[in-house]
Amino acid sequence: MEMPLEPALSWLRRELSEMRIQDQRLLAQLRNLHAMIREYRLESTYWFSERHIQKFHGVRGRSTSDDLSLSVHMKNGSPSALPMVLRRNSVP
Repeated sequence: MEMPLEPALSWLRRELSEMRIQDQRLLAQLRNLHAMIREYRLESTYWFSERHIQKFHGVRGRSTSDDLSLSVHMKNGSPSALPMVLRRNSVP
């Protein structure tokens, strides 16, 4: 039993079109998740660095990191992708 070729090709085109749309949605979702993961990693690195600085400088008799010049670029209340630069002041 043979199917006419044109209806089969038409069905196949529709299926491929739907699959293409689904692929585009999944790709957009994947990119969004990837961006969120990068943002969370950056934030966790920032917060870990803050705790690390306070922990080790507290051991040396300092209650805060006031003697450090901490340059972190903030964007919407969270650190941006620019690198964090730590510089020690020469004043004790």
